[in-house]
Amino acid sequence: MADDDGLDTPLSARRRWLPRRGERDKDTFGKVAEAIAMFMGTPRFLLYMTVFCFAWLAWNTLAPEHLQFDPRALNFTLLTLMLSLQASYSAPLILLAQDRQTDRDRVSAEQDRRRAERNLADTEYLAREMAALRMALNDVATRDFVRGELRSLLEDLQAERVDETAEEKG
Repeated sequence: MADDDGLDTPLSARRRWLPRRGERDKDTFGKVAEAIAMFMGTPRFLLYMTVFCFAWLAWNTLAPEHLQFDPRALNFTLLTLMLSLQASYSAPLILLAQDRQTDRDRVSAEQDRRRAERNLADTEYLAREMAALRMALNDVATRDFVRGELRSLLEDLQAERVDETAEEKG
């Protein structure tokens, strides 16, 4: 009989809203704040907020008066308070997310500066090595120099042979 209880396979990872006890670190609140701020900057959030406000206004305008929980006669006071509360929480969350992004940008800029310094040092080292190689190559016979010397020796040998053959004939 097959074992169907699934104890031999690991559970799939679930997305958790809050970290488990012991997994909390000082950055958890910042990460949650960033996630909320990022969601609030999406078209999906704007669509949800628009649908929510439209439904709220439609219900409290068109529903029978005894079912309205924020009547139009009171200028939708509860909706105004809810939107103000949402704005009062979203502004600090957005600022916190911006501060965290600024910190990340600062670290990234520092890493880029260090990398640029290393690249400059490497480039200067390679330039010095190239200069040393050029100086060393000045003392080395090049292919063209060797060919020229061989041609000159060949011409000298041919001239000597011509002289020898002329002496033998003459």
